[in-house]
Parts: sequence; C-alpha cells; structure tokens
Amino acid sequence: MDNKKFKSAEQYVAPSIEVIEIELTQNILQSSGGNAPGDFGGEDW
Repeated sequence: MDNKKFKSAEQYVAPSIEVIEIELTQNILQSSGGNAPGDFGGEDW
C-alpha cells in the first residue's frame, strides 16, 4: 500500500467583505422616456 502524508487541517478564514448602499437619482432600468437623442437609427426598444 502507498502511505500518503496529509497536511493538518487549516482553519477556514472567510474573506472580508463590505456592503455599501447606492442610491440612484434616475431609474436606469426603464425606457428613456424621450431623453435619448432623436437621431438614432432603428426602432425604439
């Protein structure tokens, strides 16, 4: 049999994270509502 040596178990260290809050002044997920330039080609989404 092959005897393998194992390293001793190390304690898990969780990564440090920071939660930040972002407040939007404009809703960027909605359509432009007429604010986009009128010279774009193609159809509106």
